[in-house]
Amino acid sequence: MTDNELTQRADTQAWPLPSFYFKVSISNVGDISCSEVSGLETEYEEITYRAGDSPVFTKLKMPGLRKAGDLTIKTGNIER
Repeated sequence: MTDNELTQRADTQAWPLPSFYFKVSISNVGDISCSEVSGLETEYEEITYRAGDSPVFTKLKMPGLRKAGDLTIKTGNIER
């Protein structure tokens, strides 16, 4: 091995891999620190409506009930 390869190998072994941390705030729980968050989804049902006495022949589309996805938090530490 050359000196350059030894220097590069020593440099890469000295530094740990970076780890990212996120802070999630939930009103009833508090702040949660974690490394990965998934499942942040919200979906609304669609309601099609037309009033019986409406002179317009088109239907209205309105938002209905809200559906939230399951929240997954990995490697979390709860601090109170």
